[in-house]
Amino acid sequence: MLTDRQLEYISDALVPLFQYLESEVIADVTQRVKATTAYTRTAEQQAQAMHALGYSPSKIRKEVMRKLNADPEYRKLVAKNTLEHKKTVRNLLKKIKKEAFNASDKIFAQVGDLSFLDDLRIWKLGNKAITDNSFLPKLIEAISMQTKGELKNLTRTTGFRTVAGMESLESLYKKELDQVMIKITSGTFSQEQAIYDCIHNLANSGLRTIDFGSGRSMQLDTAVRLATRTGASQLMGQIAVQSINDTDTGMVYVSTHWGARNTGKGHANHAQWQGKVYTVNAKAAAGAKEEAKRIGQDKIEDLWEVTGYSVDGSHANDPLGLYGYNCRHRIYPWFEGISSLPDEDPEPAPVEIDGKKYDYYAMSQKQRAKESRIRALKREREAQTKAGLDTTEINKKIKTSINEYTMFCKKYGMNPTNRVRYDNGTGDYSKTRAWKEYEKKRKEDIERLENIEKGALNDLNDPDYSKREQAAKIYYESIRNSKKAPIVNKIVNNTGYSEEKVSKAIDHLFYNKYNLRKGLTYFDEDYDIFQSVQRLREGKNIQAHDLILLEHESYEYDLMNNQGMSYEQAHKEAEQKYNYAKELFKYLEER
Repeated sequence: MLTDRQLEYISDALVPLFQYLESEVIADVTQRVKATTAYTRTAEQQAQAMHALGYSPSKIRKEVMRKLNADPEYRKLVAKNTLEHKKTVRNLLKKIKKEAFNASDKIFAQVGDLSFLDDLRIWKLGNKAITDNSFLPKLIEAISMQTKGELKNLTRTTGFRTVAGMESLESLYKKELDQVMIKITSGTFSQEQAIYDCIHNLANSGLRTIDFGSGRSMQLDTAVRLATRTGASQLMGQIAVQSINDTDTGMVYVSTHWGARNTGKGHANHAQWQGKVYTVNAKAAAGAKEEAKRIGQDKIEDLWEVTGYSVDGSHANDPLGLYGYNCRHRIYPWFEGISSLPDEDPEPAPVEIDGKKYDYYAMSQKQRAKESRIRALKREREAQTKAGLDTTEINKKIKTSINEYTMFCKKYGMNPTNRVRYDNGTGDYSKTRAWKEYEKKRKEDIERLENIEKGALNDLNDPDYSKREQAAKIYYESIRNSKKAPIVNKIVNNTGYSEEKVSKAIDHLFYNKYNLRKGLTYFDEDYDIFQSVQRLREGKNIQAHDLILLEHESYEYDLMNNQGMSYEQAHKEAEQKYNYAKELFKYLEER
């Protein structure tokens, strides 16, 4: 399964294309409006004369606009600009959709490969082989087509939120021109002020995907990000489902994350069902009670009933539930009697702002609002620049907003994101900053996955040690739930060491409990020891420190079990004679 970090850069890859579209449309409207307002001098003079005669503002606006629209040259220019604007918009949309579709095919092919490779590691640790990925191309094609259909729908109904309501792209120029003319002829706005105001309103709205029936809308770059993320998540889910069905795995674990949706009822309330184990077939349901008792969960319920996601396809998936729209949760195979619940960092406590308490989900929504505000200001600056206007004031606003955003994140422990970026320089997806960043990170992740297959997790690809801890935990538990004799025999055959020595080392590492600081318990799981034992069992690429491990552990076993030494005493003496840590460090340094 892909991480949240991976989903973020995948989701951002297409966004610059639509920010470019947005920027070009605003610039086109602004420049055409600005050119057309050259005809306002006569209208201004007429408005001033009518004002001197005591006419009301509404009467002045009505009369001036009537006379302006009666001017044949003015009408001709407006008609010409309207036609050209519509043509420009259509060509831009056509270009952006083509670029987005090409990029989408690449993204989902790569998401599929990354997700399948990452799943291999999880299944391997559970001692189950998943090698058949023949289903992947058709699955990738289906999800890519689904997402391209979603992008097509988004761009089919686009527009801006204006004073007069929602306006489609093709009617935008004429509507904005009318508003600018009214402001100028009212005597309260200069031509430059009216143009600034036009830019501000369009930038503040942003290009939106609009449901003209309900009036609901969403900024297009946000909608594209969500559509891409949803497609990637659904692809990951179906890859996991394929492996679950192929291996007849009966239980899954649903991941957890901070800020999970905690509103709505049933499937829609993600916070209620995250971080739990569920059954996916009737066979597993029979052992659910015993497994729930083992892991300390109140009960293990059916995945579809609780989350709305059907692994076997016998029910329709709920778009509000697991793997639904904008869902970040994922399912992992749960190996009954072996797997254990991960140690999750608790979600930050609610914070109080101006006497009102906000939980983490509400705080994340406030953060998104601040990010949206910064993007709007950057849109405004871009349009002002293209219109040849002074950007001093808007630059100050951007700087202030970014500082406020940074302080907000720091004060309330929120992680800043790259959603404040406004990448509008090109309509070629391969030349955008986001795509270059996507390609760079994708290559890093491919290398990381290849290293994982080789057992080479390290501080660079696992900085918080979480993957190594989880891998070691699964491996230790799989050994403790296996018969010892076959393990010992393989290591004896691969190393030539005596059965007695190997048996003592394995007992000591995995099966024996000792009175340690935490009471009577097993030794803690250790990733490097897990790697050593795995190489010893497989007989491949055995290192010097792997053999020293057998010597160290068997000797420490004798000191503790036959001479009654404490762990601290025995470990110190064993380390002096067989220094596993020293040899391990040399190996890691050379690698």
